[in-house]
Amino acid sequence: MKRALLAAVLTAGVSGLVMAQGAAGGVAVTLKLDEVTAARQAGMALTGDNVAAMKAGIEAGVDPKVFVPRATELAKWAHAYPALFPDGTQAGHDTKAVPAV
Repeated sequence: MKRALLAAVLTAGVSGLVMAQGAAGGVAVTLKLDEVTAARQAGMALTGDNVAAMKAGIEAGVDPKVFVPRATELAKWAHAYPALFPDGTQAGHDTKAVPAV
């Protein structure tokens, strides 16, 4: 439950960044650079958890329909994720992101 709440908060916050980017024509970052990196890392951890849970469920024969909320969460994250790479976060800040990203 805590992870679902964190994912919802993270997705809502990142969606705000995406909307601000579209509205202003530039990237509006309301987070500190270290926080942007932390948000990316938290989102990727949630992605890994969701994929692992879905994989385990499918291997166990669980009805795939139960994974619709997880898949929806992953889709929202995939759309929001690119906005978390504003200038200044390509290096440092405990990131492992490569410049090609």
